[in-house]
Amino acid sequence: MDGASSSYSQEIYEDTGVYKDYIKRSVYSFKPVSAEEEAHCRHECCIKVTTACTHMNELFRTWRDNDWDDKESFLRLNRRKCEDLLCYLKRARESYQSKRCELVAREFLAAVQQAKFLVVESSDNKWLLKALELWDCSQHFFEVFMDLFWWARIMSLGVTNTCEQLNFWVEEQDEKLYSKQLLEAQRDDKKTLDAMVKTAIQDKLIRRKDDPEHELALILEDRLNYRSIRHPSILTKFLFCIRTRISLLNKSSSKSGQNGVVLPFQWVYGKQFAVKMRQPNTTTVENMFRHEFDILDKYRSPYIVGVVGYWEIQSWLDIPRLSTTLCPFLLMEAMECDLDGLISHHKNLHGTKPAGFSPLEAIKLMLPVAKALRFLHSNDVAHRDIKPQNIMCRNAMRLDHFDDTTVKLIDFGEATVNVSEILSHTNRPAGTPGYMDPEMTKRDPETGIRLGYDLLMADVFSFAMVFLDLLTWTSPWEESGIHRGREVQEKLNKGERPPLPDELPEYVSFIVQSCWCADPPARPSFKDVCSMLQNAKLLLLDESFFGEPDLGRLFCYEDGDCMERSIVDRAFLQA
Repeated sequence: MDGASSSYSQEIYEDTGVYKDYIKRSVYSFKPVSAEEEAHCRHECCIKVTTACTHMNELFRTWRDNDWDDKESFLRLNRRKCEDLLCYLKRARESYQSKRCELVAREFLAAVQQAKFLVVESSDNKWLLKALELWDCSQHFFEVFMDLFWWARIMSLGVTNTCEQLNFWVEEQDEKLYSKQLLEAQRDDKKTLDAMVKTAIQDKLIRRKDDPEHELALILEDRLNYRSIRHPSILTKFLFCIRTRISLLNKSSSKSGQNGVVLPFQWVYGKQFAVKMRQPNTTTVENMFRHEFDILDKYRSPYIVGVVGYWEIQSWLDIPRLSTTLCPFLLMEAMECDLDGLISHHKNLHGTKPAGFSPLEAIKLMLPVAKALRFLHSNDVAHRDIKPQNIMCRNAMRLDHFDDTTVKLIDFGEATVNVSEILSHTNRPAGTPGYMDPEMTKRDPETGIRLGYDLLMADVFSFAMVFLDLLTWTSPWEESGIHRGREVQEKLNKGERPPLPDELPEYVSFIVQSCWCADPPARPSFKDVCSMLQNAKLLLLDESFFGEPDLGRLFCYEDGDCMERSIVDRAFLQA
C-alpha cells in the first residue's frame, strides 16, 4: 500500500476510534515475527472493525431515510418489528468497543448482518411471496436481538473479568420488554399486511388469473383468514394416480420415507422450493402430516425450516377403480443437503483422514440446532427425532469452515406439544435407533412396565449423539464391528457411551458428556448448551481470548434440580 492510501486509511480509522485502540489479539492468536507483519496484522484488523461500523451506519441511514407512510415505501413487511429492532440496534451500537479483538468484531458484524438481512427480506419488491415465506417471523427478530446483546456484552467486558459474567445472555427486563413489543408489533404488521393484500387483489394490474401475483394474493388472503381453499395451481402436475406417482417420484426425490417424498419445486419467479408429499394410505398418516405443518407454522424460527403452505388436493388412488382421495402437500423452503449427506461428502473428499470435523466446525453446525431446540423447549415442545437426516444445510458443501452455512431443523412428524402437561410414563418411545435416549426402554424390574422418560431431556441426549457423529464421521464402535442403528442402541441401553476423540478439548468433551449423562435431570437445558457452545467457540477461535480462563465458570449450568454442574466437578457424569 502506498503512503497516500495508508494515510487516508489511518484518518478513517482515527475518525471511528478504531485505529488508536489497536486490537492486540487476532482471530487465531497469530504472533507476528516482524514489525512489518505486525503492522499488516493491525491494518487488516482495523479494516474489519471499520467495516463493522460502516455496515451499522448504513443500516441506520436506511431506516432513518425511509418514509414509513409512503405506499411505495422501501420497507413493505414487518414495519413495526423493524422499527422496534432499530432501537435495540442503536443500544448495541453504543456498546461497541474497539478495544476487543477482531474475533468479537467479526461475530458482532455477523449479528448486524442478520438484522440487515431481515430488513432486506422485508423490503423485497416481490413482497407477496416474501409474506408467504416469512409469515409470522417474530422469532427471527428475537434471535437477532439475543445475538446482538450477547456480542455487545462480550465487547464491553474486560479480558480479566470476562469469566465473572460470561453466562449473561441479556438483561431479563430487556428480554421481557422486547418479547412484549414483538407481540404488539406482530398484530400491527398483520393488519398492515391484510390491507395490502386486499389492495393487491383489487389492483387491475394483477387481476389476470394467470398472473402469479394474483395467485399469491389469493393464497395470502386465505392464510390471513385461517383457511386453505386456494393452492398453487402448479401442484396439480404431481397428481393423477398418486400411488403410482409416489413410487416413481421416490427414485428422484431429495429425501424419501415410508409415507412420502420430498422433491425440488420451482414456483413463482423461478424460485426453488421443496414440496413434501405423502401417500394418504391411512388416517394416521394424514393426521401426522397436518400435525407437522401446524407445528412448523406456529413455531417459526431462523433455525427451523420455513413452511409456505399446506394443502389437501383430490387425486386418484388407482386408475382401474378411479377412486379419489385427498393427497396432502407441504410446501417448504429448499435446502441443500442433510448432515448425513454432508458427512458422506466430506468422507469421500478426504477419505479416512481427517476422521471427523474439527471441534470448531462441529460447533458451527450444531449451535443453530441448539438454538432451534432452545426455542422449542421454551415453548414446551419436544422434537423427538433428532438425527443427522433431520438437520438440513445450505452453502455447506464448500470448504469454507461453514462460516456462511445455514443450518435448520426439519421433520416434526413426531414432535409433541404441551410436554409439561403429559405424564412421563405415558410417553411412548420415539426416534431413530442409535440416537434414542436409553430411558425410553427402561422398565420396572418387578412388573416389567415402562418407567417413562423426560421428552425434553431425550432431545438433549439425541443432540449429543449427533454432535459425536460430526466429530467422528462414524460410530466409534465400528472397529469392533458395531455399526449405527440398533447395535449402537443396545450398547447405549446398557449404559455404555462411545469414546470421544483423544485430541478433543476438555471443555468440548464436557458438553457432549453432560448432554448424554445417564441421569436425565443432570443434563443441561438447551439455554445452557447454547451458552457453553458460544464459550467453546470463542476459545477455539482464540485460546487466549479469556486470558487465564476459569473453565469451571465458563462451562457450568443448572440442571432440573437447580444444582450447579461444572466441568471441575464431573462426578455426576458417572451416575
